Amino acid sequence: MLTGVVLMVFGAMTLRGPGDVPELSVGVALALLAPGVYGVCAGAVVVRRARGRLPESLSMWGLMTWFAMVAAIPAVAYGSTVGGPALVAGVWGALVLLGCWFVRHESED
Repeated sequence: MLTGVVLMVFGAMTLRGPGDVPELSVGVALALLAPGVYGVCAGAVVVRRARGRLPESLSMWGLMTWFAMVAAIPAVAYGSTVGGPALVAGVWGALVLLGCWFVRHESED
């Protein structure tokens, strides 16, 4: 859980920090936000269910987190060439939603 909090704080500091390329700062912050949130949530689940069995959805969350981190790369590339930091966040959000839908759809089979 502590690692997740550290990653989320570092991602927020990256977003606020001065930089030559704001699109890249937003992309790095979003890429760090995904494992940070996963670390906090997975840590809370593990602590809460310490004596019991862990949920099987924990691996699905990990796959979604990996996809969210990778989705920051094309979002930064597209936002840098077309529109700016707001477009980077929008494209990243759309890619994450698409990836989450795909992972959930494939896991039901």
